[in-house]
Amino acid sequence: MRLYLSSFRMGDHPEHLAPLVGDSGRRAVVIANAMDDAPADIRQAGVERELDALGALRFDAAELDLRDYFDAEERLRGELAGVALAWLRGGNVFMLRYALRRSGGDTVFCSLLAEDALVYAGYSAGPCAFRTASRRVILSQARSTSLPSTTDPRESRISRCRTVRRSSSTASAKRWCNRQDP
Repeated sequence: MRLYLSSFRMGDHPEHLAPLVGDSGRRAVVIANAMDDAPADIRQAGVERELDALGALRFDAAELDLRDYFDAEERLRGELAGVALAWLRGGNVFMLRYALRRSGGDTVFCSLLAEDALVYAGYSAGPCAFRTASRRVILSQARSTSLPSTTDPRESRISRCRTVRRSSSTASAKRWCNRQDP
């Protein structure tokens, strides 16, 4: 499971994003459904800002609007095949969770992450929405006895998240999944 989670936009170390994606490709999608309640021009400006930021890192990025996939989980799964990076931008976490649920994105992302098929990245609402959807992945990974080891924790800020989520201890993973949010 590869994650790049930031509190605001690209964060302090965007140079770690491309190596995290590695050789899996340069195709990226921007999911901006956390801004679905914003006026159209403001939402579009937010999408353009994310596309520009990913373009500066040499990703071939396009918007993927989850509203186009409501009640069409298999079509969404097909659209995400071959995508190396999913960037879920900030905004209203409730709007994003709704769009993920209605499109089946929560299930699709969990299976793609369990297969290590893409990097889940984003800021603000993106990581918050992931917390809820990730419980199934973490528990299924915790049952495995042959999980890959984590990278050197000094490598980047995101390695702490990767370390917790790649834990081979079932008890540890269950404690993490069942912890109470503050």
